[in-house]
Amino acid sequence: MKRRPSVRPSPRRFPTVVFGGTESKIAGWAQTMVAVGLHSVVMAVPLVVLGGALGAYDDPKAWALLLLVGITGVAWLLVRALGGGQRDTPIATDRPTRFLRWAVVTYGAWWVITTVVSIAPGQSFWGSFGRGHGLAALGAAILLFALVQVECRAPRALLSLIDAALLGSVPVCLLALGQGLGWDPLPPGVDPSTVSLRVRSTFGQHIFLGSYLVILIPLTLARLDWALETWRESPQRQAPWQIHLGPILIGCIWVVGALSIVELASRWPVDWWWLLPWGVVGAIGWTLRGDRNVETPGAKFTVILLGVLLVGQIFIVVLSRARGPFLGMLVGLGVTGCALLVRRQAWKTLATAAAGFGIVVIFLVLLNVPTSPLASLRTVPVLSRLGAFVEVEPGSPGWFRLQVWRGIVSGWARQLRGEGVISGLSSPIRSVVGYGLETQLSTLDRLTRPSLGPLEAEGRGWRAFIAVDRAHNDLLDHLVTGGLVGAALWLLVVGGVLALGVERVRTSATGPEAGVRLGCLGAILAHLAEGQFGITTPTTRALFWIWAAVLTLPPWATLSEPVKLTRPTTGIRARWLVSLIAAAAVAALLGWGSTRWLLGSVAYAQGMRLWIGGEISAAHREFQRASDLVPWLSLPSETMADLSLRLGAKEGNPTRQVTLLREAEATLARARRYATPSAAHWTLTGQVAFAQARVGDRSKLAVALDAFAAAGQLRPDDPHLLPQWALAWLESGDPLRARQMAKNAVALGPEEWLAWAVLARSAHQLGYAKEARRAATEARRLAPPEARRPLENLLP
Repeated sequence: MKRRPSVRPSPRRFPTVVFGGTESKIAGWAQTMVAVGLHSVVMAVPLVVLGGALGAYDDPKAWALLLLVGITGVAWLLVRALGGGQRDTPIATDRPTRFLRWAVVTYGAWWVITTVVSIAPGQSFWGSFGRGHGLAALGAAILLFALVQVECRAPRALLSLIDAALLGSVPVCLLALGQGLGWDPLPPGVDPSTVSLRVRSTFGQHIFLGSYLVILIPLTLARLDWALETWRESPQRQAPWQIHLGPILIGCIWVVGALSIVELASRWPVDWWWLLPWGVVGAIGWTLRGDRNVETPGAKFTVILLGVLLVGQIFIVVLSRARGPFLGMLVGLGVTGCALLVRRQAWKTLATAAAGFGIVVIFLVLLNVPTSPLASLRTVPVLSRLGAFVEVEPGSPGWFRLQVWRGIVSGWARQLRGEGVISGLSSPIRSVVGYGLETQLSTLDRLTRPSLGPLEAEGRGWRAFIAVDRAHNDLLDHLVTGGLVGAALWLLVVGGVLALGVERVRTSATGPEAGVRLGCLGAILAHLAEGQFGITTPTTRALFWIWAAVLTLPPWATLSEPVKLTRPTTGIRARWLVSLIAAAAVAALLGWGSTRWLLGSVAYAQGMRLWIGGEISAAHREFQRASDLVPWLSLPSETMADLSLRLGAKEGNPTRQVTLLREAEATLARARRYATPSAAHWTLTGQVAFAQARVGDRSKLAVALDAFAAAGQLRPDDPHLLPQWALAWLESGDPLRARQMAKNAVALGPEEWLAWAVLARSAHQLGYAKEARRAATEARRLAPPEARRPLENLLP
């Protein structure tokens, strides 16, 4: 019997924990789990919808992204703790690569700083309802950059990830096509300005759907080019209709299952929760499929499938009528298609494509010229918005965007000169660090009001202010939320990705490598172009970081696929074990917090539905539940306080009325602990204090006056605020100041019945009888039926 030579173990800096011979099995399972996690992000996140949430589309996507990336990161650390990847070829660390990595790390660290000093730290971390683009989701998206660069280190892994992303877009496109044909099982849109644009699929808004597709269209084109090249150069050309059933069968089953769940969920809402598990099931099947050969997808049937998908994606973007994504699609297709044809030296095809591209551009230009022969085509619904690119008349979307951009730039200039946007905050410091993620609703209103003025919307029985909550420009959003440093770091990261990506394309050794990189480059450029007019979502930001990682990977020749362990390791490396435990704890906390946030969104939405339906007491309980689940968000607390105020106004029992008002006061006080109060918050605080004063606690009059004064500093020209403030002055025994404030309110909003009523009462007290009679007449004319009784009690 031969004796096995002894091997002296190399000295280790860290201790090793030995559990036996099962580490290799666990490490292999964890490596598979990492691949499943990456595939789940591109397959499940775009699909997830939750009909009961306030943000039925963005909220569950942010939640799913955080859960999937957290689990994937923990699995990756488990592989390293068990010794996985220890024989991997090291990733190149040339100077441009190191520069980009440090730029990404600095960019992510800066958002941690801005969140700590944010005017609403909890909201900046988790995100607001209906958006979910807080630090948690942003950090998960950035983490994908590192995970992809470490794990996708072979053509096979890259191909699988790209194909999974394209497969994930299939049910999205089919649902959008169904909406265009009249089949719409998805939750209805909530934005009254875009509800008529019904092609929105699983993104809830035409702009968001378009921004998702434009980042995939260049990749679909590049993947089609790869498949064509593989088919032409492989023996399969002799059998062009050879079909490999494994991937196609998995894809068909998954797509049909996804559509079935959506249809069932439209009847039984609980089924919406199955979309995320179904996305993960599809990712598992795609990862474990039997046929993994890179050359296999070159069959002619696969080429046809990719061609149909590309045409479908383009058609859906046009059908959605989203103008910003349409421009981004032209940029992505132009760059990717032109570069691929130049690389192939297909000059005739390039000339034909350039001519077609030029015809499209000329068509768009003529469509937007009022005197052109094509101007009449703007009456065609699918072309109506494409014919309004240069429409900047007051009230139009183009005018609105221009005014918002002008207001942000001029407001930031005023702030740099020392003018405060929010009282109590240092303007120079906020210019540098920004106000924090997801705070635009509180800041853009102040920045843009000099340009926009007060905007209102009216409907049957309601009237409300239109608040600016997004800049519709990615760079300006970075400026407002991250300050000058945040905007500069974003430009640094984008510049680094593009510069290194172009260099990687130039030095690509093989055709498929150059094609994939060109597709990623086109996707990033399309995303950046679309982002100058649209709104970035957690899904599109995650895709940006994934394709940025693929684009900037070192040359494929220098990489190798991570090695799966087939032999027992010597034990768990302690430094990785510590990192694993810490990461698992953080991931668990983030998953727990994000789930509470999503359930809070569901509770808040249910409360709104009950309120609209007239079930006030039940709505109050749901708002209380939402406020308890997410106390760091001001929206549930303020809504619950508002409802408590309304219930108190209708309550006949004085004791119960006082209890409700105190409950509202305590809820607002708790909200102020988590966020810098907005104008709406101070207005509501003043209303609650004034109601308390009216039921007997006269000491609250001073609180009400202070709260209205704080709101007036933030919105000095609010015609809805000034009458309430004037009424508080009148109640406190100062008719002179009340009269002057009421006159200002009437000048700003002649339709405000309360302003006329306060003017009538104060003028009467001061001896201006003629003015009092005229004001009383106007108040009675403008007051709605439900205000008749309080009006008569107020008038002299």
